[in-house]
Amino acid sequence: MSESLPLMLKELRLPAFGQHYRHFQDQAAEHAWGYSQYLAALCEQEVAQRFQSRISNWTHEAKLPRGKSFATLTLTELPQAAQKKSSHCATIPTGRARQTMCC
Repeated sequence: MSESLPLMLKELRLPAFGQHYRHFQDQAAEHAWGYSQYLAALCEQEVAQRFQSRISNWTHEAKLPRGKSFATLTLTELPQAAQKKSSHCATIPTGRARQTMCC
């Protein structure tokens, strides 16, 4: 079973599980984690890796230079209308709310 696990994880497209399951297996044994805690740790890694991959893909598709982000944006270089919208967006907490309200 353990020999086929990496192949099954690859087939299921769970690359972070494949990379981290042994490490978390050892950690779970060491700290007496339950199954759900072990699975949650693996899922956290998978979600984080997918989010980083998405950000990387979006940045590449946008053809932004490295280091360019909302934090480094100089508002005074934008047209007046864009300055208003951008300053409003900067006050909204990050996450889905910013995406839906500012796009």
